[in-house]
Amino acid sequence: TGGHHPAREGEVFNTRYQALCKLGCGTFATVWLCQDMRRKKQVAVKVLKSREGFTETAQDEVALLRCVSSMKKKDRAGENIVCLLDDFRMIGENGFHILIRIPDSFPHVCLVFEALGPSLRCLMGNCPAQGLPLPFVKKSLQQVLAGLHFLHQRCRIIHADIKPENVLLYGRDKSLQRLLPETLDYDQRTDLRLKGPGGDLGNRLEESDLMSIEVKIADLGSACWTVSLF
Repeated sequence: TGGHHPAREGEVFNTRYQALCKLGCGTFATVWLCQDMRRKKQVAVKVLKSREGFTETAQDEVALLRCVSSMKKKDRAGENIVCLLDDFRMIGENGFHILIRIPDSFPHVCLVFEALGPSLRCLMGNCPAQGLPLPFVKKSLQQVLAGLHFLHQRCRIIHADIKPENVLLYGRDKSLQRLLPETLDYDQRTDLRLKGPGGDLGNRLEESDLMSIEVKIADLGSACWTVSLF
């Protein structure tokens, strides 16, 4: 029983988030770019699969992310971690609200995040053969390490799944949009993912463009508290 929620473009989640396009799909969840109709801005909504055990796991992730949000107020290093904006449970063809208590049926837990760019892995796969510029690598590594230190020292959280796929790009001054105009043209509903290796992006990467891009650690689905490692 259970499965992915069969969302469609234009569908409204929780009477608030209108689906614009699918950003990605994995074993455990799908991620949709949505318009927050209340705050008039774009967000990323992660819709977890409805299945036994997923609800409890999602609740753990929500608790971890709420801790991060709370501790961000005390330490600017928390800005290197993706921000949870909202969470809710959704009724769907493959999932039911937790209060209905239908046997063998489970809710879709949905997490709402700030809308960011593609992953560092995606950028690496589209860069020239010589790799990313060393100054950008150093800057990104510093931000990732600062984020991990924040998780360990402030939140007592171990991420447990750090990899390029879980490090997302973003730009404070629309630098990311300038670098990836086709990829981030939401109005034309294009996919956030970059073109494959050898695509156009690799031919126009400039160090000055990359140095204006920041990174954030994402996906705390495998994370745990330091006091409960096993």
